[in-house]
This record gives sequence, structure tokens and C-alpha cells, in this order.
Amino acid sequence: MGFSNVVGLCLNFLRKTLQVEIDRFMELTDPEIEKPMSKQAFSKARHKISPDAFKELFEMTGQTAFEHDAFSRYKGYRIFAVDGTELQLPKNKELSGMFKHSNNSFSPRCRASVLCDVVSGITIHAAIGSTEVGERRMAMEHLKYYESYHSRKSVIIFDRGYPSKALIEYLDGKGMKYLMRLQKSFNAEIDNSDKQDFFVTISGCKVRVLKLSLPNGEPETLITNLGRNVFKKEPDEQGRCVLNYAHVSSA
Repeated sequence: MGFSNVVGLCLNFLRKTLQVEIDRFMELTDPEIEKPMSKQAFSKARHKISPDAFKELFEMTGQTAFEHDAFSRYKGYRIFAVDGTELQLPKNKELSGMFKHSNNSFSPRCRASVLCDVVSGITIHAAIGSTEVGERRMAMEHLKYYESYHSRKSVIIFDRGYPSKALIEYLDGKGMKYLMRLQKSFNAEIDNSDKQDFFVTISGCKVRVLKLSLPNGEPETLITNLGRNVFKKEPDEQGRCVLNYAHVSSA
């Protein structure tokens, strides 16, 4: 099949059985082929390819997206989001030695995190590590990568597990625009205020606070350094509001 075709098939989002996918792929790339590769032969070829090849291809994809500015925009802004999750890994000796088992699982688990463009659906940066590594620490890996590409016309959305004084200081210091869902008890001044759109100071940073009611009546609090002149609390004429994107990261 050759190196490029093996990699191409691996990246082809396989949905059917492996043999069916191999047969279809080889028919497309070589219609005259008489005997497609077996799934056993494909597996052997795949294991000869270093995982670093896929990592490099992924990083090239993110860099190319920035270099060619392949992002859709909302009100002229690129909208990004950071979110993480836990994944259950296959049970084998190698992975069990690298990742811990949770109390309720016989298989090793890891934490995965991504920085993605929520409008265009492009994943920009990703990280994977032990479940002992927190989401905020992984978010910092994304931001350090993103730092050399960010512009004043970009917004990063964070779910409610991310806000911290250190993260707000870092984002503000780098001139990065952000929007965060906020948990209760993060800041007493915010919790005690009856205002819906106001400013507070956190670790020397001016922070805008917005209190909203979700469609189900549940209250939600957001913090941001986006100004009122561009992003108002109320939706625009089409019923859209950048604040609605805060729910994308939790999905």
C-alpha cells in the first residue's frame, strides 16, 4: 500500500469494519487492483510507522490553519474554546504502566484536552496526560502554543472548571481576550451583586461580569475582558450573541 496510503487510511475516520475500509480505500486509489491488502498486513504496516508522524501532521494542520487564516469569524473575531475530558484506554501492560487505573475501572484512564475553533470546527492544539494532571495545567499548554498566533481579534472560551486568578492574570498580561463560565464562591463581590453587567477587579485585572438566565431558568455567570462596545449582553438582530458560545465548550 505504501507509506502515504497507510497514513491516509489511518486518517480517514474509519466507520466500517477494517477490511471493508481497506477494500474501499484501495479501490479508490488503485481501481485496477486485483487483491486488496488484508487487515493483518495493514496492521503490520501501520505498526511500522512512528506515532511521531501523526503528531507532526497534526501540528502542521494547526500551523497551516493559522498561516492561511482558515477561520470563520463572529463580528470579526475568531472564537476558540478549551475543554477537556477523561478517556478510557485499552487494557494492556504498556498503557497500564503509563496511566493509572481509576477506582471503578479495570482499564487505565487518561486526561485529554483540546483548543479548537468552535465556529469552523478546527482543532488547533491537543494534549494528553495522566488524570493527575489538572485541566488548568493542560490549558496552559494550549495557551503557550497559541501565544505566538493569537491576535486582538480572537476570543477564547473556558468552561466553569477553569477560572482562576492565575489564569486571568496570564490572559490579561498577554492581551488575550477570554470568556469564562463561573462557579459560585469564586468571588464574594460577584456572588453578592444584584447587577447583571458590571466590572470587578481580580488580581489587579479589570473583569467584566455578566449574569444571565438560561432558557431553562437556571442562572449563569460569565466573566470576560470583552468590552460593551462590541459585545453587548443582549443578542443582535439575528438573535445571536457571542455569550451563547460559552455553552459550546461544555458540550
